[in-house]
Amino acid sequence: MNTPYPTLRHFFLQRFHQDAELNWPDMKENVREWATWSETGDLEQLVDDLRRFVAAQPDDAALEAALLDELACAFHPPGMGMSYREWLAYLDDTFSEELRARRAPPPPSS
Repeated sequence: MNTPYPTLRHFFLQRFHQDAELNWPDMKENVREWATWSETGDLEQLVDDLRRFVAAQPDDAALEAALLDELACAFHPPGMGMSYREWLAYLDDTFSEELRARRAPPPPSS
């Protein structure tokens, strides 16, 4: 499927498909693991795709529909007490935090 958010779609297909909970029962650990193992360029593109995707959705109903229909995301955040928008903000925060940590200067040697 052709999408303007290829890295985001790849992330959802890899980590939030219909059987994802069998592989990663803890959603937050699943996200942190992806952030840690991803190449910096891929993570930067993922954050860009994520932000553009959220900005393009006019309301929460459109956001939910686009996640399933366009990005093949099978995760249901309300089952964890989060709205779809809150969950996507959590993803953005987690990935952005990892990028900031990678860009931080190393601590001085003693």
